Amino acid sequence: MSLDKNKMYIIPTPEHMELADLQLWFGLIMVFSGFFVYRMGPSFRRSIFGKPMIAMGFVLTLIPFENLSASENLLHTEMMLNFPWIVLASIGMMISLFGAPVYWKRNLNANIFGLLIISISWIIYFYSVFSININHILNSLFNSLGMFFALISIAYLIKIIESKTPKVQQSEPLTKNEKKFITSILKRNMGGK
Repeated sequence: MSLDKNKMYIIPTPEHMELADLQLWFGLIMVFSGFFVYRMGPSFRRSIFGKPMIAMGFVLTLIPFENLSASENLLHTEMMLNFPWIVLASIGMMISLFGAPVYWKRNLNANIFGLLIISISWIIYFYSVFSININHILNSLFNSLGMFFALISIAYLIKIIESKTPKVQQSEPLTKNEKKFITSILKRNMGGK
């Protein structure tokens, strides 16, 4: 099969990238880089730069300096249309994770509030994706109910598994002989006397 070059569409490519396009892509790179720097954890001093990098990346991405070219403008428009429900879903997930049980202590209010915010983000998503039509509304409602029951069943299974997991007993403090042994090892390895 041969291609007819006369019928092919030719998209003119600029000789250089516009400043606004460069800003958009640099902002996206900063968002992802900031996330990875932040995920280094508190043991690395560089992790304190993660949140400012993410914030700067969002500012550069969402507020273009000039008019964007066609492909970047389409990307920016789609990002702005999806931004409200993505932000709400992210906030809801962070609050729900904050309320998750850690060492058998839970924050039920944070879990409920987080799930409420996630539900609102689903409503915004379905409203933005589907036009107002009774079939679409019913479809969205049943999809939401299915997701809700799936989340409830997963949470119930996690609760069953956690209830069957035995609690870790506290270890006994070191005896005098064990302390002397560990101290001698540390002194020997660290060059102490």
